[in-house]
Amino acid sequence: ATRNGWSQDEIPLAEVKDGICCMKDNTYVKIIEVEATDYKQNRIDTKLAIASSFATMFTTAPVTVHLKVLTESISVAGLVKNLQRAKYITENEEWFLRRKNDHIESLNKMISQDSYQTKYYIIFKYEDKATSNWDAIFSSIYSTYNLFFSALQECNCSVVVNENENDFTMEMLYNFFNPRTHIVETYEDRFNRILSDYELYNATHKDTRQPTETDILGSKGLYFEGTDYWQMDGMYYTHLLLHGNSVPEVLTTGWLDEFIRNGVDMDLYVVRKASEMVKMETEAALRAKLMFTPMKKRNSDSMDSFTSNITSIQKALESKQEYYEFIIMITLKSPLLSHLYQLRDTIKTQFKKQPYGISFEEVYKDSRKYFKMYMPFMCIDRKLFNKYSRGCITESLMGLFPFTFSRTFDQTGFVLGINEESNDIVAINNFNNKYYSNANISILGTSGGGKTYFMCMLGSHMLFNGYRTFYLCP
Repeated sequence: ATRNGWSQDEIPLAEVKDGICCMKDNTYVKIIEVEATDYKQNRIDTKLAIASSFATMFTTAPVTVHLKVLTESISVAGLVKNLQRAKYITENEEWFLRRKNDHIESLNKMISQDSYQTKYYIIFKYEDKATSNWDAIFSSIYSTYNLFFSALQECNCSVVVNENENDFTMEMLYNFFNPRTHIVETYEDRFNRILSDYELYNATHKDTRQPTETDILGSKGLYFEGTDYWQMDGMYYTHLLLHGNSVPEVLTTGWLDEFIRNGVDMDLYVVRKASEMVKMETEAALRAKLMFTPMKKRNSDSMDSFTSNITSIQKALESKQEYYEFIIMITLKSPLLSHLYQLRDTIKTQFKKQPYGISFEEVYKDSRKYFKMYMPFMCIDRKLFNKYSRGCITESLMGLFPFTFSRTFDQTGFVLGINEESNDIVAINNFNNKYYSNANISILGTSGGGKTYFMCMLGSHMLFNGYRTFYLCP
């Protein structure tokens, strides 16, 4: 609920059909999950090729693309539930139960571990408003989906392929709008509960009502009463918008990782502008600058810099590069308002330490418009975009490559330990064909490095999760 209505009313979704979000304003949005690359582990030439392929991707992408990075605290509760549900033929044996319970106890100790998982998404909108034919809309959206599929492979990334795109989309949205509730009530649990509630209502009132998607997705509380924050499902949110004119043209790929790894979300909107329009705008800007600049100041450093920027854009367009505008929004979230402010101060301090000299705008009043931009529905606030966006050419997009951390946590997986670099819990399930084409694993290491121990640990954790396990050790 909200103070003056229902949280469902704030969600602009009409229905999810064939994995496509059909919006109430008759637009259509597709959400793609991206399996990221372990960018930092690559060689310099590979890093350059990845970033270059990423920038090139936007030349054939839709005019507007939304890149979304979501981080959430990892809960081992789901892992423990999987272990408790798992059945195996040896479960009655005392040694097996003792080792399995010891393993569950060690997982419970990890609950206090400050650990996050990062998920990456590409979101785009169907751009042809001339037709309402569903077959044409479906064909166009999945044609674009295939373009991203191929382009991401060039970036050493991949699209996460789902058996059921509707279920994936609904579960992603449910987790988004219910950041705390989904830990104790899964999407499947919510769906079954809502369905049961409607069946009971219909039986009592002799009605035939059916639940809508937003009935299932609605948050347990959505409030916009704070001047510099808003609340959803018991979490407090605030945002930082990077001032576009303070973002340098050349950025080191991965420069935003430090902020995202703090459990912070990021939204990057990229809009491609028509080349002919950019040419006219740059020529008009140069004429206006000359017209309103006194003759004695036309040789100043600021005038030289302005002219140089205009010239570089024009040369880039002549060399068949495209021109884009982008905006970056950082989202901070916490279950405690005091911690939210503390996190914001920490991020502000980190920004000040950056060599780029980037400045940002904090949320002040009308937090609902930031919430709309935060949703994965391509709801760009044009005033905010025009005020805080930054222009760049194709090659400058290389520094915005966000897919830099490969997946190390799977809710269905076997816990292997803690990542020393990121301090995150590592849990994989090599049998999960949603992410892996086969279950083969190679274990590499020096003599005495722990390969056999790791293999024994992995096998025993598979056994605890209900998989039949054999060791063949020649």
